[in-house]
Amino acid sequence: MGEDALARIVKFDRVAVPAIIEYKWVEAKCEKLPKILPWLFPPVTDEDELEQFMVVHKKWVKPLFDIYMELGGFYYKTGQKIAANAAGMVHACNR
Repeated sequence: MGEDALARIVKFDRVAVPAIIEYKWVEAKCEKLPKILPWLFPPVTDEDELEQFMVVHKKWVKPLFDIYMELGGFYYKTGQKIAANAAGMVHACNR
């Protein structure tokens, strides 16, 4: 792996890792923690969960899009696959 490849990975991870952590935290807070720690994390409605995810989406959509576009190539294609898969998951959940 060349020096440029390492710099690209680090640049991507500076955006992607915090975004992933924030998404996973909202998921845990809304879906998992209420089941195991209901006294700390009361159950949330589907509407509240959607609202919390929308806040995270709005925060990260531009930085993630920008880093995928800036880095191009592998990152661009990976972003397309993630977006296509996410759209499929949303569609399947709404059935």
